[in-house]
Amino acid sequence: MSNDRPKIVSVSPLSSSEETYIKAAENQAGKSFDVLRTFAGMMISVQSGFIAVYFAILKFIGINAASGTGFLPLVLIFPPLFFGLGIVFFIFVALPILEKMRLDQPDKIVEKWNRVLMIKFVFIIAGLVSFFIAIVGIIYVGMSVLA
Repeated sequence: MSNDRPKIVSVSPLSSSEETYIKAAENQAGKSFDVLRTFAGMMISVQSGFIAVYFAILKFIGINAASGTGFLPLVLIFPPLFFGLGIVFFIFVALPILEKMRLDQPDKIVEKWNRVLMIKFVFIIAGLVSFFIAIVGIIYVGMSVLA
């Protein structure tokens, strides 16, 4: 039976520059997920608030005035739908992605770490695109009502 475990040839303490590098990498890795989660939570609140404000403004100007502007009343629903879609994307950013990792393979840990960060980054971009489409929809509805 073969033993595949590497043999330790020598051991020496880490230099101060190596310790600093490892500590900086740990901080950066941990803070990346915290920043993403904080940003996602903030955007969930912002988009939820925009939905409420949008319907309040529609009620203030009169939904009949808005629906009688010549475009389909269905268009009035697009901004809240895109805000809702953005909220869903940001919820996916805030939730953890479970990955199985073996602690004896540091390269695989870094690879999975980067993949999870990339997935969360794609969801953030999708959430922001949805947010800006909803803002453009609000502007379109507002300009149509005011015209």
